[in-house]
Amino acid sequence: MVSPGAYNLVAQVDPNNAEFDENNNQAIASVSVAGTDAVLDWNSVLLNAVQTQGTLDRTNDVKLTDDIVPGEAPPIEACDAAIMSLAQYEAINAISGNGSNYLEDPITPTEGASAAAAAVGAAYQVLTTLFPEQTSTFDLQVAQSLAEIEDNPRAESLGFNFGLAVGSGVLATRAGDGSDVAQRPYTPGSNPGDYNETNEKGTVKAMLANFGDVTPFALEDLADFRPDGPPEYGSEEFMQETEQVRLFGGRTDTDRTQLLRTEDQTEIAQFWAYDRTDTFRPPGQWIEIAQSIALDQGNSLEENARLFAQLSVAMADAGIVAWDTKYTFNQQRPFNTIVQDELSGATDDPDWRPLLDTPPFPDYISGHATFGGAAASVLESFFGEDLSFEVASQELPGVTRTFDGSGDLNSFEEAALENANSRLYGGVHLNSSNLDGLATGQEVGAYVADNFLT
Repeated sequence: MVSPGAYNLVAQVDPNNAEFDENNNQAIASVSVAGTDAVLDWNSVLLNAVQTQGTLDRTNDVKLTDDIVPGEAPPIEACDAAIMSLAQYEAINAISGNGSNYLEDPITPTEGASAAAAAVGAAYQVLTTLFPEQTSTFDLQVAQSLAEIEDNPRAESLGFNFGLAVGSGVLATRAGDGSDVAQRPYTPGSNPGDYNETNEKGTVKAMLANFGDVTPFALEDLADFRPDGPPEYGSEEFMQETEQVRLFGGRTDTDRTQLLRTEDQTEIAQFWAYDRTDTFRPPGQWIEIAQSIALDQGNSLEENARLFAQLSVAMADAGIVAWDTKYTFNQQRPFNTIVQDELSGATDDPDWRPLLDTPPFPDYISGHATFGGAAASVLESFFGEDLSFEVASQELPGVTRTFDGSGDLNSFEEAALENANSRLYGGVHLNSSNLDGLATGQEVGAYVADNFLT
């Protein structure tokens, strides 16, 4: 599946249909749909880089350890997207005469510099720093992007070099933000209901236990956005929510119960999953949604620069809030309660397995729901409530879902709620984790839309 923007496609050709030699039959071509710009194109390049990194790590069987996180984990991806989009925004904004909104020491562009070429240079500088092993692919995209820009060669050269400098400046502001030490050993709690690093696959290291200490991009105090907490372990509410997961989120029927999930709910769980490292990951799915809408609405380069900077910053800060919340409350996953615990009631079901794989971090709150809530709030603020759109999924090629705001919610709220509900149908989150995550993300997104880069 190709989102609006630019992609580098690698083809392996066998002209005689008799042999296949990966070393002598490769060709790389950059493709882009009509009507895109440097912001849309390089957001697709970012998504490509995320998927490529995940594919490489999966192929090389890179494991989650106390020091290593395979692929681009969702909160890391959101931060990387924010850095790139902020660099593009700063570069374009400076050349358009609106000054700097993020850099403390803004860089002055040379008169006549191309804003589009500056966006290319800014993205290139960030991505080659974050994904150095993919530099040759980014080089190819630079040539393609500059060839599509219709400014004179001097303007493009000035703009590109200015973008490189701005990209370096934004990267420098994020140096020492804590993301490089966010993966640390986790000590499980000793209280009943504490997250204990086990799931249906056995013992798995906790992911990004220190990510809540990463410096936010726009928020001043994470505590202002941290929700109140999950239902008490073993309480009536907790048991009811756990039983709901057991009935709607299981992989197969068991002797204990008949699965209540519908075919449409199964599709929803799979459609929004993006848990595999070789996908765009959850923030990437919302970037792709924004690309499609922006292209359809005919956004200008300057409008896209602000849209994607706010969108990515909102998701990045939402991820930081979500991981801060996860490791503040340390709530175990439904699998542990249903299969491992010996609580009285219907939740005691040792044969139960979730439809989707349980991610290796605490349950409360849902990262999926938090990312979706933040993205939906920014998109609603930018495009308004009266917009219908269609969403595709890497998980289910050929399947689309449409959101038109025909019910009580607007289209963006509909999509965000379905994304949140998908984690219940997938068997990986209690409903309070989904709904509180959605509300938290909406608060973060609304704050960013109202206060950041305005």
